[in-house]
Parts: sequence; structure tokens; C-alpha cells
Amino acid sequence: WGVLAFNHAMNRFHVPVAARRGEEARCRSAARTALELDNDEVFATCALVMLVPPYRNWARLEARNRAIAERFRGHALANSLFADLLSDLGRWGEAAAVQARIDRKRFIIPLSDRSMIQTLWSAGEIQQAETLLAQAVERWPKHPAIWNQRIKFLTHSGRADEAVRLLEDTALHPNHFPEELRLSSLETAR
Repeated sequence: WGVLAFNHAMNRFHVPVAARRGEEARCRSAARTALELDNDEVFATCALVMLVPPYRNWARLEARNRAIAERFRGHALANSLFADLLSDLGRWGEAAAVQARIDRKRFIIPLSDRSMIQTLWSAGEIQQAETLLAQAVERWPKHPAIWNQRIKFLTHSGRADEAVRLLEDTALHPNHFPEELRLSSLETAR
């Protein structure tokens, strides 16, 4: 039930605006069921927080996300949500510290790695970001988020020629990579 609630919370970003209230209602319903069965269900708890819009709610969301990240210390989703909020606020060093608490041996998730790479890079920890990026590329060479992060990193770290080579060699691209994104990335790298 908790994962179902989380899926509905995520899905509301991918449906027409008119369908978002329905996704939110389904999220709340699934989360309520999950929490009745297990008051410590992390996915349901996080899904409910994801429904709160951050605009004009930063302080409240920070307090709530901090408490959830402490309660589920080491869990990828709970800590990622808190780190993402801190990143949105430009507090990159704090976000990196929160993401460092994620048990990366237990949670091997490409999007979590992509977020950590971006956070480290934005916090000025270039070497750590590059090391994690190399590990992520080795694990998931064609994952769209990792691949895009690699292109951005190469483009903006003085190795645009490598980015151009990757963008021009379609055999290295993730499946179904949007041509418009490839062309705009190529233009930026050149």
C-alpha cells in the first residue's frame, strides 16, 4: 500500500492537470491504508509529504522532511526528499550531508546517484562528484538520468569534446533518447 501511495504521488506529475486531484486522492487513500497496517511505513509517509506544494511552505516542509529523514535514517527515499528540498533552497552542503546518510549498498538507485552527483557538484565537491559519476556510468551506462548527468558534467567541466563524442555516437545513447535533447545538448557542448 505504501509503494502504491508513492506511485500515485509520483504519477501526479505525469498526468494532465485535470487528473492530478484524482491521483492525490488515490495517494491519500493508499497511504491511509498502509499506515493503518504499519505506522512506520516509509513510502506512505513520504508520499503524503510529496503532496505538499513547496511554494510558501518551505519552513514547514523542511521541519517535516527533517523529522522523516531522522525517523527513517539511511533510507533512500526519506533522505532524498529532504536533500532535494535543501537543494531547492541552495543549501548544497547540507543536502550532500543528508544524502551521504543513504545506505548506498542497500539502495542501489540510479536517480539517487544522479541527485547525489548533482548535489556534490553544486556544493563544489567536484572530485567526489566525478568519482560517483564514474561509478554510476559503470553500473548504468545507458540509464537516461545518468547519461544526461554525464553529458552535463563533461560539458561544464572543461571536457566538452568528450560530451560531443558521446552525443554523436548513437550506439552509446540510452534507448529512445529524444533527438531534440541530443541536438540541444550537442549545441551546448560545441
